[in-house]
Amino acid sequence: MTSSRITIGLIVLVTSCSTGGEPAPTGTVKGLVSAGPTCPVEVAGAPTCAPVPVAGSVEFLASDDVVASTVIDGDGRFVSTLEVGDYTLHVNVGEAPFPLCQDQQVTVIDSEAVTVNVDCDTGIRGPGS
Repeated sequence: MTSSRITIGLIVLVTSCSTGGEPAPTGTVKGLVSAGPTCPVEVAGAPTCAPVPVAGSVEFLASDDVVASTVIDGDGRFVSTLEVGDYTLHVNVGEAPFPLCQDQQVTVIDSEAVTVNVDCDTGIRGPGS
């Protein structure tokens, strides 16, 4: 009786998927997040109390979902590249009630840089405010 060996090979075919389309157009959103007032009373002739940079992050929302976020640097600046469209810009400062930053609407335009500066409220009030 003769014995024969049969070898079975397994071939793995790896394919890549492609949508075949071009990448979505993008634009840049940049800006400065600062908070003021920084002192309750400003005296004539004395140095003014300049706004201060805000620490935290900037979130971009579309249909109430966060689609991107970026950290605010030590100078209060941020920059992010997003797909063209309309977003709500939200400054996230964590659990602290202040500074209070109002959400802003921003439209990202193809291949352009849009600047959005956010002025936040520190909650400091002077006499009679």
